[in-house]
Amino acid sequence: MTEFNISGLEPPLRDIRETMDFPMMALEKGRTVPIFVESARGYVKVVSAADSHIASIYDHDIIIYLVSELNDAKNRGAKLNNVVLFHPCRLLKGIGRGTSGRDYQRLADSIRRLRTTTITTNLKITENFGVEVPFSWVQRYEIPTYRPGRDSTKVRASMPWRIELPHWVCSMIDSQRDILRVHPDYFSLKSAIARALYRTARKSVNPAIGRWQYHARTLHQRYAIRSSLSRFIRKVCEIADADLLPDYCIDVVSDGQHTTVVFRKKMTPTPIPIRGAYRPGTDPELIAGGKL
Repeated sequence: MTEFNISGLEPPLRDIRETMDFPMMALEKGRTVPIFVESARGYVKVVSAADSHIASIYDHDIIIYLVSELNDAKNRGAKLNNVVLFHPCRLLKGIGRGTSGRDYQRLADSIRRLRTTTITTNLKITENFGVEVPFSWVQRYEIPTYRPGRDSTKVRASMPWRIELPHWVCSMIDSQRDILRVHPDYFSLKSAIARALYRTARKSVNPAIGRWQYHARTLHQRYAIRSSLSRFIRKVCEIADADLLPDYCIDVVSDGQHTTVVFRKKMTPTPIPIRGAYRPGTDPELIAGGKL
């Protein structure tokens, strides 16, 4: 099997533009209720297998990491492949997670959910604009395992894992279309709604204009949130007051009939670590050696 080996560096984070403000994943963990969102641009339906939960916005961190590695390799002149070989320890550190035995098991669970979650959409994510396309974020995976006892199976953290991404993901990266920078502090956002708001801001705010706005009801529907609109607005207000988002501010404005969420680019950008720089939790030997 031909595969792409990820580097030992920490590449600038990237994500796919068209997936950043529609629910290609669930905001809450443990969701089994299907998601269906429709707008003038198209529709998205997200379902899980009968014995699994829908992949969450936290599971999607894996995709951001792999897209970032592939994009960085493209910029360095490498030939891409949608089958990616990676070291799980490096991935966990790259998305700000721990590296205990439980963290590796959780990583494996996330990969399984990304495999068993099916997204069907006619949004412009492939060359076939307006054509319905079903896909899973993980088409196939290989996770080495071992049996420490007769009744248990654990994943091997010391061996490389494989993930096969959809072909259109590599095509987008290869053509440098619709790939947007993601601030590393995104991984530090604990609130799923804060993460969704950042993704919407990153996708929607034109740098030349510096702002964009949506009706709160539109965002509530687009994020497929099951709690009430009023509760959602309160949560957005809390996030705005705490100034949680990197690079963006939020204003919540109400005229008595409608509540509007205004996204603004911050005057002073949130600092970004230099590519390949040592950060706490990163093994400098791996960075220097670039080996699995």
